[in-house]
Amino acid sequence: MNKLEKLIHTIVNYSSVNRISRLKQDAVNDDIVVLGNGPSALKDIERYIEFLQGNSLFCVNNFVATSYYEKLKPEFYAIYDAFYWDEMIDEELSTLDPKDDLTSVSHDNVKRHNQELSKKRDAFFESLNDKTNWHVNLFVPAYAKQAIGKRITNRHIRPVYLSAIPRNINSKWLGNIFYKAGVVMPVPQTVLIYAIYISLKLRFKQIYLLGADHSWHEDIYLKDDNSLWMKNTSLNEDNHYPLMMDPVRGVGTRMYEQFYAMYLAFQGHSILSDYAKSCEANILNMSSKTWIDAYSRFRPQV
Repeated sequence: MNKLEKLIHTIVNYSSVNRISRLKQDAVNDDIVVLGNGPSALKDIERYIEFLQGNSLFCVNNFVATSYYEKLKPEFYAIYDAFYWDEMIDEELSTLDPKDDLTSVSHDNVKRHNQELSKKRDAFFESLNDKTNWHVNLFVPAYAKQAIGKRITNRHIRPVYLSAIPRNINSKWLGNIFYKAGVVMPVPQTVLIYAIYISLKLRFKQIYLLGADHSWHEDIYLKDDNSLWMKNTSLNEDNHYPLMMDPVRGVGTRMYEQFYAMYLAFQGHSILSDYAKSCEANILNMSSKTWIDAYSRFRPQV
């Protein structure tokens, strides 16, 4: 280890991310399956149910809304979407002025979308508190601690707050140093990236992915007023909503921004693939449909 590596490791020696490895004691197996929310997830879960029941499980975002949450009892859970903790969603519903210049997204659409997000958030925490009767580690960004802490009322749920800086580092050598140190993580453009990174910090050596479609580009469409919309096909959802850079205030987005976001997501997986090798870990994608080309594919015996 050279002087720069020693300095970096010394500076971040007490990183909150690095201290989570002890939580692996809650795992039922040394291998873990990260359950994404892609359209293929439910079909693949049913197909590989026995394989899943024999491994540790890590679910994300709104998985609690499915019947498989109680059936599979995942030990690890991650949420990484601002509506779970952003109280401005409720405040802006009453203060948003229809005359405000909100790009191409109409006031009515913004208000309707925020109301749906608020209901979805409330339903999420109600389900999570009501359904969970086994120990679950819930990973959340540290800046959301206050908002999340007051919503978790179930003693079986342990919130774990992480403070790593989101950054995609182009240098593989330098990136692996910072990612291992725990001060930086690949940009969690999707919650799946967040969950995979945490799985590596938990020191799992075999990580399987399911429901990792990453096929959002297939569901984006452009309306006559040039506003971008998306059909939501995640898990058991089926609805349409306007794409926005800031959903709370209704700030619209452009197509190039959407494709740049996709670029960050796929770059993040490539970075995780390299980082996993430096951890002597292996990531296998067992999704029946996927656009991620960073990991080897895998099909369990059924």
